Amino acid sequence: MTVVGEAASGAEALELCGASDPDLVLLDIQLPDIDGFEVRERILRRERPPAVLLTSTRRAGAYGGRLTDPVPIPFVAKDDLSVAALVDLLNAR
Repeated sequence: MTVVGEAASGAEALELCGASDPDLVLLDIQLPDIDGFEVRERILRRERPPAVLLTSTRRAGAYGGRLTDPVPIPFVAKDDLSVAALVDLLNAR
């Protein structure tokens, strides 16, 4: 894997995603401007959207049904994050 960008905010993530056309976006839910759920939705509206994996220092249960309703959203807590989790997400596409 090659890291093509790093963003400190949702707006930066959207800009970088448009400029670099990544295969995978690892996206923190807790961002200073736009939350990761909204950034994810905007990224997925692209013509050729990348896979988007949400992550957080919090566990999935902290987000109530937002990660499962109406459909499951790919999520891995930062404590469980690994290259294998990223590869699994890419292979599932």
